[in-house]
Amino acid sequence: AQTVRADFGVVLAFRHVGDARGQAATVALETLRGAVRQALIGWAPAGFTPFEYLRGALVGVTDGTVWWEMDFRTEFEARNA
Repeated sequence: AQTVRADFGVVLAFRHVGDARGQAATVALETLRGAVRQALIGWAPAGFTPFEYLRGALVGVTDGTVWWEMDFRTEFEARNA
């Protein structure tokens, strides 16, 4: 068996109608980011270690839509089939 470290990202997109610059969306996005962190940190599907939060970063703002990536890490044991 081999321990495999897997990093993965969750990309959030939030748009506030009438907010072309994304300022209002950014405020609402903070609430969404908190909910995602609360749901995933420490949770583990069967066979995996609990998810760890690594970092978050703004991907961009396009036509009032704010894109944010949250990166997580987990590990699992790979076995020969």
